[in-house]
Amino acid sequence: MNTAREFKFGVNFIAVLECMRKIAAAAQNFRNDARNLGEAK
Repeated sequence: MNTAREFKFGVNFIAVLECMRKIAAAAQNFRNDARNLGEAK
């Protein structure tokens, strides 16, 4: 087993999870903003 490769995979996996969480948060904010804009009009 190549520990360095496993470690790198783990780091990449965590980075991907972080990205997904940021994207999900951004999408939620975008939906909220769109709803607020719709109510404001």
